[in-house]
Amino acid sequence: MNITIQKTDKRLSAHAGLIGSKEILKSMRLRDLIETSLPKLSMGTSRSYRKFCDLVLSLVAGADCIDDLKKFGDDQGFVEICEGKVYTPKSYGNFLRSFSKENILDLQEALMRQAFLIHRRLFPKDKLFMFDMDSTPNFQYGKKMEGVACNYQNRECLDSLDVFDANGIQYFINVRPGNTFTSRGCEDVIHRLMSVFSEYKKRWSTDWRACFRGDRGYYNSGFINACVAKDADVIVGVRQDEHHFPRMLGQIHDWRETDIDDPDRIKFYDNREVEIGTPNYRPKGCARRLRYVFMRAKRPVDPMYPDYVTYDYFAFATTYSEQLMSDEEIVFCYRERGQAENFIKENKYGLDMKHYPCLKLDANRVYALISAFAYNVMRFMSLFNDPNKPILSKNIRFRWINLPCLVARTGGKVIFRFMEHHYMEVTRWFKLIHNMQFELV
Repeated sequence: MNITIQKTDKRLSAHAGLIGSKEILKSMRLRDLIETSLPKLSMGTSRSYRKFCDLVLSLVAGADCIDDLKKFGDDQGFVEICEGKVYTPKSYGNFLRSFSKENILDLQEALMRQAFLIHRRLFPKDKLFMFDMDSTPNFQYGKKMEGVACNYQNRECLDSLDVFDANGIQYFINVRPGNTFTSRGCEDVIHRLMSVFSEYKKRWSTDWRACFRGDRGYYNSGFINACVAKDADVIVGVRQDEHHFPRMLGQIHDWRETDIDDPDRIKFYDNREVEIGTPNYRPKGCARRLRYVFMRAKRPVDPMYPDYVTYDYFAFATTYSEQLMSDEEIVFCYRERGQAENFIKENKYGLDMKHYPCLKLDANRVYALISAFAYNVMRFMSLFNDPNKPILSKNIRFRWINLPCLVARTGGKVIFRFMEHHYMEVTRWFKLIHNMQFELV
């Protein structure tokens, strides 16, 4: 079959599905959320908001950096969705650098509020919020980038601290120097997040409860005391140090074997059978005693010393009592924390947050926050479509964003002309979006 190519003077678009994403931003009343967080440019806050939305929409469409906005400026549909004009990459870079530290703090709070609004809209009956806190390195190759430093892997990077809930909605992100320890600054994040949580708890449901989960890097008095002070529960991995770990093990006199006939029983990470023990212990500097859940698994027996048995251990600390969560439930709950790694991976690969575009650290913080707003829009689309089987960014763009259309102008109006099956999908989304109610109380 012979295929020939021709040119046309008609205006076409490959990103017409972004019109649905823009309607979601309007439905969320994003402007009311972030307006006070935006820098006061000489042309007013209206232009600041337009640039903010342009960056959010470009990230939803698949931009890897602000330079891709120049490429998207050649797409007529993208230009019309951005209200008829796409600025230069330099202009967007200046916009990112114009944020003060106070603006960044306000924008972080606006992200928390957006996340709570999305959660309430999607899961209004939820009473328990499981917050997963984790950090991740973002390897950089710019030698003049502010904050780039060698981490524990001896790799030059920036570091980001993230907070997600169990549904993958993002509540917080902060870009830090690459040599920052994973839990540094977590106390401030907990206090700020729980302040917003308490505000919405009073207005929407006094039955709400919060729990923070973290890996062994968060096993310290600062993280635990911050949660206790804000009446939040904790499930955290325990480091095996040479002082406290043996003391806690010495309190266990009754190891309980799991039922080998139960197919859903707990096993060690390498599938070995385990025994479970539970002591209580108050770590140094902590405001209260904690309940510990220990797992131990036998190491392979040395043929030369068949009577000598040694164990590998893994432990978890929690503020939950045995009446609220059993030992097995604590272990399963902690292991669900690993899903946060997939959310971070989605940020890194779906929105290319492995790399940052600016030399200034504060500008990269703003870019990361804008990417979090874009991530939450895409996560909302995925969960709203099917909360039981949410899809990832690549599939979202394929199904709902990268839709072709003919862009026409008539009577002073812009018209997007879709193929029939795309038109049906877009109109379905518009009906769903227009029925949404986000409460900005």
